[in-house]
Amino acid sequence: MKVAVVQTRPRLHRVEENLAAMDALLQEVDAELIILPELFASGYWFLDREETAGVAEPLGAGPVQDALERWAKSHDAAVCGGLAESEGDRVFNSAVIQGPRGRLAHYRKLHLFDGEKLCFDPGDLAPPVVPWRDAVLGLMICFDWRFCEVARGLTLRGCEILCHPSNLVMEICPAAMVTRALENGIHCCTADR
Repeated sequence: MKVAVVQTRPRLHRVEENLAAMDALLQEVDAELIILPELFASGYWFLDREETAGVAEPLGAGPVQDALERWAKSHDAAVCGGLAESEGDRVFNSAVIQGPRGRLAHYRKLHLFDGEKLCFDPGDLAPPVVPWRDAVLGLMICFDWRFCEVARGLTLRGCEILCHPSNLVMEICPAAMVTRALENGIHCCTADR
């Protein structure tokens, strides 16, 4: 399977600008699986819940998910990316894997890092495992890397390619993902900003 990990430097609150920049980058991509960073369209360093809620969108609607759907269709690929998700008065640091004919997976980050706890609610969904073409994909978000049980649980449920939208802030994170790949015998695809 041909996989593209697309890393960007999104500008905070500039959703339209960040989506346009990603759209331009993806023009050159030819892959069956495309993985984008955590919060790739909104930026990452929010100060509080009110600020985060200003860029959050409900599951199934909004400019970020519309873009993921458009890219999945135009590339005939699965596209994985992170977004701020709203549900009622809750806001989650979420990610989806969008296929050309519909959403394949949805996940809300379980392990919030540092100041994220001021901006997001902890996730309430198990990290998903889904078939895609000739592989099985697993999904986790950024700081989930720190908890070996997440990658191990995905592997035990059949994950072969771990999609990992991220905004890594600690120097040891990339090396830890190599460890997760080796200890589980899977491919780990980390898209950092």
